[in-house]
Amino acid sequence: MPRATLIEDLSGGVLLITLNRPERKNAFNHQMWCDTRDALAEAQATDAVRVVVVTGAGGAFTAGQT
Repeated sequence: MPRATLIEDLSGGVLLITLNRPERKNAFNHQMWCDTRDALAEAQATDAVRVVVVTGAGGAFTAGQT
């Protein structure tokens, strides 16, 4: 299921989660917290996921919380 603030790509057992609010330097808001929580819970329950890598779009990992 697509999430509003994340881009997810699963390949070869590696789930790449990209924080996707580059206009805000990927600062967490309530929606991003919920999306991240849900993505990680889903990854934990998915046998195909062996590793999770979290990165940020637009040149910033995250500026914290808004």
